[in-house]
Amino acid sequence: MAETIKWIGGAAAVAQVDDFTPSDPAQNDTITLTVTGENGDTVALVYTATVTHTVAASIAGMVALWNASTHYLCTPITASDNASTTIKLTADTAGVPFTVVPTCSAGTFTRAATTANSGPYDYKTAANWDLARAPGTVATQSIIIESATILYGLNQTACAEAPYYVEINNSQISANPGTGRNPAYLYWDDAANICINNYYGPGSPTYAAPMFVKSAVASAVINVYASGTNSNTTLPPVWLFTTEDTAVVNVHSGSAGIGYEEKFGATTAKLATLTVGSGAYVYIGTCATTTIINNGGTIVRNHRGAYITTYRQSSGSLTGYGAVTTAYIDGGTYSCYADVTTMYVNGGSVTIKAGGAYTGATTTLTQTGGTVYYNDGVLTAANVSGGLLDTTQSGSTKTITTLKVDPPGSFKYNPAQTTLTNKVQPVSTNKIVTYSAS
Repeated sequence: MAETIKWIGGAAAVAQVDDFTPSDPAQNDTITLTVTGENGDTVALVYTATVTHTVAASIAGMVALWNASTHYLCTPITASDNASTTIKLTADTAGVPFTVVPTCSAGTFTRAATTANSGPYDYKTAANWDLARAPGTVATQSIIIESATILYGLNQTACAEAPYYVEINNSQISANPGTGRNPAYLYWDDAANICINNYYGPGSPTYAAPMFVKSAVASAVINVYASGTNSNTTLPPVWLFTTEDTAVVNVHSGSAGIGYEEKFGATTAKLATLTVGSGAYVYIGTCATTTIINNGGTIVRNHRGAYITTYRQSSGSLTGYGAVTTAYIDGGTYSCYADVTTMYVNGGSVTIKAGGAYTGATTTLTQTGGTVYYNDGVLTAANVSGGLLDTTQSGSTKTITTLKVDPPGSFKYNPAQTTLTNKVQPVSTNKIVTYSAS
């Protein structure tokens, strides 16, 4: 039977202690302790047995090696020599867990979980949940997280049962990544439906931030209804990462980053459909997307933004970089360093220019309204039956292979900057093209 489990927090903080026991090494044998952080970063400390090898010497050597390390994954943990029989690792701060795995080149090197971590910010601590156990043991479980701060135990892919539904409201999930480090996400293998900040009223709450949520399941649906303001205002308050190209994200309001961790060198995100509501802000990093529908929001794509197959904009704006297969612009502002295969412009303002890996090349433009500023590259075919196609906003050279114009469409160009490969023709065979100069 399905159940609902709710976060209550408040668990007592207990420092984690693990003991590691190596066997008697031979000369040049190695023992290794590998630490993995919440964000998946790892560091391995390797001690090599000397000619005067003993278990005690290996333990003393690893303890000294650990405590001398300045790596950020090691410094929050203190190593000690436990009677020359085990290496004891103790968390410096109660409630802050760690994950360390022992390996060796010969013999054995084992871990014993002497004292389990417990703390008010740990997802895995049973006392933080109303059913006195952490989620992941019951099928089709719903998880409700409200007014929480969850910083640890975020990787839930090892759970026996992933949740069917997750609702997260007014909660900080993870912490902003340090400079140059990958972020840490709360994620499950099979969370099919995730709802963020769906507030029912009354009033207008102030939402907690940041919030890092990842989905690794096919056909997952993530709805973002609102967001707070990040303490680091250069980063989005909600970070989303979807790994399946069938996933759907709807940002109804607030501000969210998708695949934003590209700047930290993380893996490319994937999406089937992104829908952006009026007033919402979405920042896209490396995220291959089949369809984006902009209903009045602000979208920013960085210079490594992967492809968009179909982009539809009724209002709002898109700014940034990236290749687009087919774009439909009915209003708002579209300004991109981009290569576009096919573009339909019925209204609004469009600027296409070169930048990064993109030359501004556009295969086919069909324009019935609005203004298109074509600044760089080669426009293979333009059919302008309404609005203005303007190539004078940039001093760089550009080429239009075939241009067709019907009234009330108009075309503006400087012959010194724009080459027309073929003579201007009407879009319709029964129309007359009239030139005027200024």
